[in-house]
Amino acid sequence: MARFGLLMLKDFIWVGQSILSDTIFIKQVKQSSQTINPAYGYLTSLNGELNHMQAGLSISFSGAIISAAPSDLYRAAGKNDQRIYMVPSLYMAVVSQGGRGFISFSIIYF
Repeated sequence: MARFGLLMLKDFIWVGQSILSDTIFIKQVKQSSQTINPAYGYLTSLNGELNHMQAGLSISFSGAIISAAPSDLYRAAGKNDQRIYMVPSLYMAVVSQGGRGFISFSIIYF
């Protein structure tokens, strides 16, 4: 998961070679993809938007998803509350393997 986070931070370039030729997708991951939930990118959540919605709720909340985090943070979410947070301004990926009563974090700098 950490390597995937680093791969997203580096625009899907690994050891100097692009492994994903769809440059439009790479840009869409980091920008709002809709007006209903401006904090939703393309398969990611964006922290720097004025409003956001949480999964399973049809209510809009004002402010960032994580108010104490940098505005350029974006995240990918998976099953059982697993998350990968990417923070380009800090050159950092954070992995959270959530679950019932257990959470582990890995922080990777590049």
